[in-house]
Amino acid sequence: MQSMQSESPGYTVVIQKTRRKKTIGFRVMADGTVQVSVPKHCSQDDIHVWIARKKTWIARHLRLLQQRAVLAPARQYRNGEYFYVLDQAYPLQQLPLQPSGTLVRLTEKSMDVYTGDLANLTQQMLQEQIKHRITSWYQETAQNMLTARTLYFAQKLQCQPRKILVKAYKSRWGCCSMDQTISYNRNIIMAPQKVIDYVIVHELCHIRHHHHGKSFWQAVAQAMPDYSSSRVWLKEHGYRLFI
Repeated sequence: MQSMQSESPGYTVVIQKTRRKKTIGFRVMADGTVQVSVPKHCSQDDIHVWIARKKTWIARHLRLLQQRAVLAPARQYRNGEYFYVLDQAYPLQQLPLQPSGTLVRLTEKSMDVYTGDLANLTQQMLQEQIKHRITSWYQETAQNMLTARTLYFAQKLQCQPRKILVKAYKSRWGCCSMDQTISYNRNIIMAPQKVIDYVIVHELCHIRHHHHGKSFWQAVAQAMPDYSSSRVWLKEHGYRLFI
């Protein structure tokens, strides 16, 4: 994959040339850059023509990104701030350090973070430590949850991933590499179970179909006939799935 950047009025375009893409794809990233994935043989002139054609689409999605930033402001990691697990909201609650050494615990009513050992830190350092502890909890929980669920669907679909990883992606929910390694965005466990299952089925179907063509979507539909509602949910609500 080859990447390059170019400046356009009001935003930066990141162009990725890859052998896997047969068509040109556009994606507005969380940081406001526009990612354009193109076939390796695509010329610079053709790329600029496609970018010009998508100018209205890009402007609309950049405005939507700004609106969502207002609806989902930056985390403060303070008591009462909500964190999601399986689409359930849990208010953050700071508590004295638990004797067992557990740093984060999810209860029926709250996400408890034990901070008794951080009493002497400044507010900024305290927030950073709370973020680190919550992030580690999501990483471990997502790895366990997504691994188990992937193996369940892999058996049903009669396909086996080589490896299952959980990462901190900024703009994708999952990825299946050519060597059949499946990677997930750890934040996806904040979504409803149905949406999580869709992402898992989506990536498992890429083991046999390394594209988004007709045969791929037929395989997804066969495993999950109502998958389209989960795609819509991610487009409409995915912006609030962040740590």
